[in-house]
Amino acid sequence: MAGNQFTNERATNVASTCEVGNEPMSKTRVLKRLSPMVFGQNSNLVKQDARIGLQQVYEALIHGKERVVDGFLRHRLYKTSAFTERLNAFGETALMVAIKGGHGHIINKLVSLTPQELLALKDNSDDTALHAEALLDNVKAAQLLVNKNHELLNFSNKNERLPIKLAAIRGHREMTSYLFSVGMKDEIHSNLLKDADGERLMFYLVTA
Repeated sequence: MAGNQFTNERATNVASTCEVGNEPMSKTRVLKRLSPMVFGQNSNLVKQDARIGLQQVYEALIHGKERVVDGFLRHRLYKTSAFTERLNAFGETALMVAIKGGHGHIINKLVSLTPQELLALKDNSDDTALHAEALLDNVKAAQLLVNKNHELLNFSNKNERLPIKLAAIRGHREMTSYLFSVGMKDEIHSNLLKDADGERLMFYLVTA
């Protein structure tokens, strides 16, 4: 038992500091290289660590493979970064990718486990998870997000569009109505709806 604890700690320490040239090596890659000298060729620990790659996690989120997603959330390499890790070139987090996948059970789990402040993370276009839900017209998931972090209503993306405006532009009547109903109860959000772009937004609201 003590030996296993030692090798665990040794691998983690080395994995966090190793570099190839001037580029840091990923923890999984380091663990693969360390396997013969630290763990032995048939170590289950190495196989477990190497098994969870971000590409596999991305595909699991898209295709609704909950077991792989659960493994990612529990995995010791990602336990402090599972909610902030960027899984693709667009800078999307696990929650954002799950929203695109549209599998409700995974979305619900990620929303419930994600710390409140991390729900406001943005991708490369400054879209939050609520922007994604507004585009895809998933009202139930939007309700989960807003109930946990009401401030999501007030974040604009790089095009200066609030989630409600995206929903209205897309013609998502139910989503637009929901975001309007909860947003008008918030003074900050209400003021945002009355800014210079307010007339156009009201047009979208009426025609959605």
